[in-house]
Amino acid sequence: MAVLLALASLAACRAQNATFHQGCDGQDVLCRIVKHIATHEVSDARQPFESSHFYECVQGSRSYRITLPQSFIDDHPTLDQAPNTYVSIPHGCINGSTVTYPSNTTISVLPMDQRRHLAPDDSFMPTEGNVTMLFVSVRERNAGFDPPHQDTIEHLFSDRPGSVVRQMYDCSFGKYNIRPAEGSGIVNGYLKVNVPHSIQGWSVFDVMNDRVLPVLEAYGGEAAYDHVVFCIPQGTLFYGREDWTAYAWVNAGRSVYNGQRCGSMTITMHELGHNLGLDHANRYYEYADTTGVMGYGDKTVFGPRSCFNAHKNWHLGWYSDKSLDLSNSIHERAWGGRLVPFVDYDKTFLETDAVVVRIGTLYVQYNRARGFNDGTRLLSNYAVIVSAPDEPLIAQSELLSGVIKNGYKPRYLLTYDSYTFQNFNGTGHNLIFQVCDQYPTCLATSTSCEYNGSQFEPDYIHLSIHLDDGIQTSMCSVPLGAITDAPSSSPTTSMKPTASVAPSSLPTLSSVPSSSPSQVPTTVPSSSPTQIPSSSPSDQPSEAPTTSKVPTSSPSDQPSAAPTINCIGKDYQGLVPVNHRFGNQTCAWIANRKVWRTYLCQEGFEAFELCQETCDSCNLQSEEPSDDGCEDSNKMFYVNQHLPNIRCFWLNRFMERSPLWRDRICAPGQPAYDHCPETCGKCTDTCEDAPNNRLFW
Repeated sequence: MAVLLALASLAACRAQNATFHQGCDGQDVLCRIVKHIATHEVSDARQPFESSHFYECVQGSRSYRITLPQSFIDDHPTLDQAPNTYVSIPHGCINGSTVTYPSNTTISVLPMDQRRHLAPDDSFMPTEGNVTMLFVSVRERNAGFDPPHQDTIEHLFSDRPGSVVRQMYDCSFGKYNIRPAEGSGIVNGYLKVNVPHSIQGWSVFDVMNDRVLPVLEAYGGEAAYDHVVFCIPQGTLFYGREDWTAYAWVNAGRSVYNGQRCGSMTITMHELGHNLGLDHANRYYEYADTTGVMGYGDKTVFGPRSCFNAHKNWHLGWYSDKSLDLSNSIHERAWGGRLVPFVDYDKTFLETDAVVVRIGTLYVQYNRARGFNDGTRLLSNYAVIVSAPDEPLIAQSELLSGVIKNGYKPRYLLTYDSYTFQNFNGTGHNLIFQVCDQYPTCLATSTSCEYNGSQFEPDYIHLSIHLDDGIQTSMCSVPLGAITDAPSSSPTTSMKPTASVAPSSLPTLSSVPSSSPSQVPTTVPSSSPTQIPSSSPSDQPSEAPTTSKVPTSSPSDQPSAAPTINCIGKDYQGLVPVNHRFGNQTCAWIANRKVWRTYLCQEGFEAFELCQETCDSCNLQSEEPSDDGCEDSNKMFYVNQHLPNIRCFWLNRFMERSPLWRDRICAPGQPAYDHCPETCGKCTDTCEDAPNNRLFW
């Protein structure tokens, strides 16, 4: 009965709107502006997802599509960040699910005293505390499609590892607790809306306004809940497109899913991330940073389990007491400390322990693949560095690199132990991230090892961050916890023995021989060869070559400029990750597909490291431009702080999308001008006469 009354009320309201708004009769449209971000699945194998960004004009429980003038968007930079921008649109009309207005209309922001009657919810979404979620499943009574209601309810609300509610709780360490909505007619957070006819080919906005939101009014409307998840039968259109996966309001609680996509944990968490004010996580392409859920989603239910990258975690604030901002202090002194993964947030005890570190526009965290993050799909067990602009607050992030202890090979042959960010903050100095050590040590041989000796101590990376300004140096030689920004409030009890700085006052007596040579020569020769070479040259040459199980050279004072690849020149015989659609494939599969070979044989991709014969990885690392200066280099180079490491292949792709980039990036004096002569059009095969038709001998 409540549903019939709501539908009747809707019909009367829409009839009144038709009389009131049609013809642009001088009345103003007043509404709240909310941004939404949509995801589309496309056929491009290299970039299988793309996004679209639009605005909606919200009046109470109704929302209408609106195209805002770019000048209005530019003049109101907080439009994308806050859900409380209320506007007046002179001579506006509501036609169906769209707001239209004359081209000469000036849209103005309403003062506070005129906002109250428009919508009760005008605040930021909370990122901590107990919140409610309502799952609305739309069903076509006479159509063949039937969403997996019970499975979806379980995937959302159960306490099973990998459910949306459990994963959000785990990723926040209990600070974000989603509860199923309650009320008459709502069962375990679930509300069913039956549509008496097919909605195939309908605009999803018409479905929402005409068939779904009127029913929801009988249950308090969207404002009664923090999150409302709408599952719409497949076949509806989003701005005329059928390929939409989902869309969500930014800093507001609505998210809408196309058919079976409402059964995916990662896709649902991705859209909830938009509700909480987060934008996408990228890696060369949009969505390609899959260390966390703000990259592209996976269709799997109950997994793969992962959380958010360092930039997103910084703004969510769940680890704020272990979030360290070095933006100012890094110009004065280097930093060294334990970078503890967020899965071990509750085990941090040293004053210098950090879960998330920020340095200007750079963010870093330890992406430990364990526990509720065991399904991270990229750079498992690396310290992952991303960049994002300071403003706007809601910004996309770009994955720059991962660093890991040399010799640790979770899935890769490539071993990074340092990353250099060039020209940090325009200072002319590079910022260097260096892994000094990493625990647990079993990661050197296995990816499945659990804890660092004890489940009561955290795994961690001993990380050093310093500028190469000629004053700062690596902090790897400084014991952990030895330097802090402020004195500790009480004496520190060390959990591990530390090496003494000075020799003991008396010699140490031992009943067993020492494991290293003495500092002065012995009076008689030893009866057997020593295990370690002597510290000074001998008077006579050895009779046979010396063999050593370890390199004889000492470590360098500075990290290497580029990652070291263990070159064996052969392809790995197992499977190599490709993407979510093609899964894992062999190197031979990649070798037989030119487009995929070009795409995957780039530094930072697993294929570059594992398919060394297919990708010619060893040669590509050192390849320079040809002698004639007319071939692109395969080396990576710096463009700007958002594209700090890029190759000519990717630069060409960017310039195909935006030709205006060519003149700016390929200008003489820019790095691309020398590295990418072919891409930048520096070379030409044509011959031309000298200008002005001058005479010559």
